[in-house]
Amino acid sequence: MTLRQKAVVGFLNEFAIALQLHDANPFKIRAFENAARAIESCQASVPALIAEGRLGEIDGVGEAIRGLIMELAESGRCRELDALRAEIPPGLFELLQIRGLGGKKVRRLWSELQVVDESSLEAACLAGRVQALKGFGAKTEANILEGIEKRKAYRGRYLGWVASHRAEALLVALRRLPGIERVEIAGSLRRRAEVVKDIDLVAIGTGGGELAAAIGALEGVVGVEMAGETKIVFRLEMGIAVDLRLVEAAQFPFAWLHTTGSREHNVELRGRAKDRGLKLNEYGLFDAAERSCVCDDEAAVYRALGLAYIEPERREGLGECDVAAEGEPPRLVERGDLRGVVHLHTTASDGANSLREMVDAAVAAGYRYIGVTDHSVAASYARGLSVEAIDEQHGAIDALQAERPTIRILKGIEADILQDGSLDYDESVWRRFDFVIASIHSRFRMSGEAITERVLSALENPHVSILGHPSGRLLLKREAYELDFERVLTRCAALGVAVEINGNPRRLDLDWRLHRRALELGVTLAITPDAHSVGELDYVRCSLGTARKGGVQAAQVLN
Repeated sequence: MTLRQKAVVGFLNEFAIALQLHDANPFKIRAFENAARAIESCQASVPALIAEGRLGEIDGVGEAIRGLIMELAESGRCRELDALRAEIPPGLFELLQIRGLGGKKVRRLWSELQVVDESSLEAACLAGRVQALKGFGAKTEANILEGIEKRKAYRGRYLGWVASHRAEALLVALRRLPGIERVEIAGSLRRRAEVVKDIDLVAIGTGGGELAAAIGALEGVVGVEMAGETKIVFRLEMGIAVDLRLVEAAQFPFAWLHTTGSREHNVELRGRAKDRGLKLNEYGLFDAAERSCVCDDEAAVYRALGLAYIEPERREGLGECDVAAEGEPPRLVERGDLRGVVHLHTTASDGANSLREMVDAAVAAGYRYIGVTDHSVAASYARGLSVEAIDEQHGAIDALQAERPTIRILKGIEADILQDGSLDYDESVWRRFDFVIASIHSRFRMSGEAITERVLSALENPHVSILGHPSGRLLLKREAYELDFERVLTRCAALGVAVEINGNPRRLDLDWRLHRRALELGVTLAITPDAHSVGELDYVRCSLGTARKGGVQAAQVLN
């Protein structure tokens, strides 16, 4: 198997943590930590070194560790790490996701307080036993409890991108089953929500035991929880529940509209139906005599209510019906509008694919230009580019540009916004880039005022073209920092700095709820994938969906 650089670093760090939990020799633990750092900072292509058996060229990667990495690359597993995992309560690894808890601290919680999972850790904190441990204290205990509460809040919720991929695969399987004529995605997933609790589907067909049994036998389905004639509920391996509604063909447009929602949008539609002497529900549109109005699709239902068609992404009860009542709403940005793609990382920093591979993938996708933005030097965690590495990359871009005349290759950089708001090269280096994305990647816990001033200061750098993932959030993992968006967006508009809609499924940042205000202020938005591999170029679908949800039109998009 091909191992990405990040995967190797993650493997070595997990090995070090497993050794810490076993209270292994500190020198052995340090060897794995050092190897992880060496591979993380390696400027050469680690996947290529693995494939060519040249890992020994990396200082800090000894023979024993090299053998374990090769075993992982060849078989997809490592027997020694599997053996270590088998002797550790599984819940301990989950505790490492709580902010401030590393392998050493979790080892002490396990050995001294018999903590084996989140529940036992919470009980120990509430009893005041954690703060009594040397090196922990009341503040650490409070931070742990805060981290546990956040994990509880996130439980049972799934990234929309992940759920969408599973739902699309599920549609293919369901459409093969006898008794289902048509099946489509509905609910918050169809509205392109960032995070969802379940998957809603609506189908033309009849339920019952036979269909439920066929669904239960599908790959990835772990159980059917309800098997009615009009509704079947089942659960997937990933834990998410699927609610399949079954209706007659004539009811389908109404059921699809209703199950897509949102609740607020549906309430407004029913109110508009009532104003016209009609009644709208999930089964149909009826006149005063309870006669059904025939509608072949959702657009026909909207027309019957005196509205232009409203795209699913916009159905949130935020004034979209008023706009549709005045005529055809402005056309939302579409994939075909995107002429180029920016914010991509290569193996020069923390990407998994080479410059050539990323460019060729962009050509295959039909883009006219590509903007390469590896990390700047301050991002040591991501092997940020030194001035010498910039020289090397720009030379490679020039050479590749001569080979690929059908696409323009732009020289960009993702610059870290440092704590004081400065960026991390001098003027002579900044002038060499076609564009600069400025982003925060560290010190997120500053006060709202301090972090706002930090961003505003960075925006004053005349070379900054785009403000990257401005809220810093990581969905289901880290909350946004307290940025004063009114001030920041106003300044971006004044300076002509675009604001990114980052397509990483954990970011989707700028949040769609802020798009309207950004556009009112005159801000230009950039739809980007933040791709760290060829496959992640497809994250453009995520940022595009977020932009459409925010009501963004093509003319308002930088690329």
